[in-house]
Amino acid sequence: MENNELRAKLGKKLAEISKLIGKMAQDGKNTHSGYKFISYEAVAGELRSAMASVGISIIPSIVEYKEQEIKNNKGTQFVKTIVKMVFCIIDNETGYSETATWFGSDQDSGGKSFAQAITEGQKRFQMKLFNISSKGDIDPDSKTTEVNLDPVPKRTPQKNEPVRRTVVAPAPKAQVEKKQVSYADDPFGDAL
Repeated sequence: MENNELRAKLGKKLAEISKLIGKMAQDGKNTHSGYKFISYEAVAGELRSAMASVGISIIPSIVEYKEQEIKNNKGTQFVKTIVKMVFCIIDNETGYSETATWFGSDQDSGGKSFAQAITEGQKRFQMKLFNISSKGDIDPDSKTTEVNLDPVPKRTPQKNEPVRRTVVAPAPKAQVEKKQVSYADDPFGDAL
């Protein structure tokens, strides 16, 4: 078989898994931010049997990671971890495989940010690959509180102080050089 035929066969199996799973119930609840979500355990449980029945395997690997210490607005110290992962998607019948690069990120004050970033990265990759959505289809990140990484002190204008305005001119069009780069040439790039 040619590569296009093998790729089409793999794509058909991925679409079949998407159809088998469809929408999932939000089984987890973030009590701190007040939203429900689909847990990693639910996604992994559904995919385990669906992938086995169709004949697909996914092998994740961590290529690199970066950690940064940050503080929130209350002064609580966190560690933010960003992991770069590569997923090898294999058609168990033909042996044909495709790889995909993906990032995961999470932060924690209790020393679990690395494991959480891996779990979040893997779950999000699988949800996007198989078009998994919740029954409510509401993005939980739309309600998430962001951590201020670079706080700017608030200043109250003084009475009779002139108003200063900043005008932003449109950026010039960038000259983009198109170049095929293999993963081996630039394993981490400027993404982090």
